[in-house]
Amino acid sequence: MGAQTPPLSDREQPGYTAAFDDWLPSFFEGLAADAPDGLNAEDLQNISVKKYLQASAEIEMPADDRLRFLAIGIEEAIEYIDVLIDPYGKWLAADRIFNEAIRVDPDYGPHHSSRGLSAHYMLHHKMGDKQRSELVAVAKSASLRGTELDPSCKAFSIAGQCHYQDDTTKSLELYEDALQLDSDALWPLLFRAHCLHDLERYAEAKAAYGQVPLGRLTGSRSWRLEALRNQLAACQLHLGELTEARAAFEAILNRYESQPHLAAGTPMRYLREAAEVWPELAPRIDAVDI
Repeated sequence: MGAQTPPLSDREQPGYTAAFDDWLPSFFEGLAADAPDGLNAEDLQNISVKKYLQASAEIEMPADDRLRFLAIGIEEAIEYIDVLIDPYGKWLAADRIFNEAIRVDPDYGPHHSSRGLSAHYMLHHKMGDKQRSELVAVAKSASLRGTELDPSCKAFSIAGQCHYQDDTTKSLELYEDALQLDSDALWPLLFRAHCLHDLERYAEAKAAYGQVPLGRLTGSRSWRLEALRNQLAACQLHLGELTEARAAFEAILNRYESQPHLAAGTPMRYLREAAEVWPELAPRIDAVDI
């Protein structure tokens, strides 16, 4: 008899997947042992759901969650399969398992949200236009289904992310829905500002950037702080606030000149926009564009 399904709140708590996370590498290692030429996307597509559920029965987690987290594991299993070789094939393997989880419990919203986010992440890799269109459609439809079944801040934030590149107006709407549920949520606050900026609603974007809690953009998120400073200065530039914009861009350049690592990975497009207004900044920008 399988594990009983815990309440939704317990299923989304930190630590819920700890035992599963410890166990999953051994499952992939077993698959790899049966693939003398190396584990590839086709091997992942051929995973037996029945055998997997039998092998993972010891984990205190309902079958649909074990399936969902396997699908996420396939998406993240870079050490077992090179996603650059066949990202679409890898996504097909993960999506098949997501659909098995949904078949077991079609009304659990996070299964749909996770499926949409998986498709969205795969769009970062090169693939054909037809494949890309398929992934965009899945990302959008699955994430929206997630909000219908689980109208939470997290679900709306995921849906906003899944629409961001393809439909900025809808993405903005979804991030605003997320903020209605949690006005302090970091990613909706940040990406609401990005959406307004992309839509060239510069006054609103400037105000929105001012609402982002900068103190939470630390560690692995710190590059986003540098990007935000550039974006805020760009909004000031577009609003004709030239004194403030020039001061902001000068401060950015001063930081990059004294701490060159801060410029690494930070888009230079906004500094280049500044150089169109103040050409004398161009040599300094060239020097920090590493």
